[in-house]
Amino acid sequence: MEASTNTNTMRNRLFIFLLLSVLTATGEKVEAQDDCSSYILTHEDEVDGTILVASRFPIKLNSSEGIISINWFNTPDKAYALSITCNDESGCIDNGDKINILFTNGDRLELYNQKKFNCEGRSLTILRIGDSTRGIIQLREKRIKIIRVWMGDNYIQQEFSTVDAILFQNILNCLINYNASH
Repeated sequence: MEASTNTNTMRNRLFIFLLLSVLTATGEKVEAQDDCSSYILTHEDEVDGTILVASRFPIKLNSSEGIISINWFNTPDKAYALSITCNDESGCIDNGDKINILFTNGDRLELYNQKKFNCEGRSLTILRIGDSTRGIIQLREKRIKIIRVWMGDNYIQQEFSTVDAILFQNILNCLINYNASH
């Protein structure tokens, strides 16, 4: 029985590995164009009618360096807010601290925290379609390999798995598609 269980586990892992290998090799995106409910949720404020659209769950990146938790949500003016929380003892984040992103193709993107000084490890960046940094386009079209969040002179850095990178893109694409249709 134990050999059978090990064989099934190995087959499942091999299938997942092969699927991810094919997706990575072909550069195909697993997109949720028809069913974004797996990636985002909407909530209408009953008093003022404002609709909040946000990632259904955070993307959590773990390593010995600490934990980075990433969420997306839209703003009332149809911009996109990238919210990052770092759970470690590296220090405080200030307005203007950098967020460095390395993509799998070697391209880089530098974003900046737009949130006030805090020692809770919270960073916020607002991105817009047509923004001069082209950040939203890069984040939508390229897979992230590494993210580094600066906290003064210290930083926490995490690698994205292929699954996390695809999930990140799917959430962002669903937010963009929602805004375009509403």
